Amino acid sequence: MSDPNKPQTEFVATPAKDDMPRESFVSRLKPFILVFLLVVLPVALFHAFMDYMHVYRIPAGTKAVDRTMVPMYSPLARGIFDSGLIEKWKCEWIVPYLLYRHYVIPDGVEEIRDQAFIDFNYLRSVRIPAP
Repeated sequence: MSDPNKPQTEFVATPAKDDMPRESFVSRLKPFILVFLLVVLPVALFHAFMDYMHVYRIPAGTKAVDRTMVPMYSPLARGIFDSGLIEKWKCEWIVPYLLYRHYVIPDGVEEIRDQAFIDFNYLRSVRIPAP
């Protein structure tokens, strides 16, 4: 017979927490990788593409640059503004993406007149050739 004062041990069928299988490092990173691939990367590429698409090159042979020859909108943007879609769909947030933001002035330009870029709220750069 067993002694009632002696401590009894029992066999436990479930493993202790330390014995549980752990997730691999890669499986723990999967949600972050998915967010990067599905959200962060497309947004970054969209902004880079929109920036690239909004470069206006002043025609070669121009001697003086003034406000009348520096367009603010691309022809596509002008069509979108004239159609009234922005007001109809209430998507004013897209306006900055329809404007030219970068201008390239060609070699041979002798003068950039006052206020050539006066109303350009979203202007990011004007590349002027070296003398």
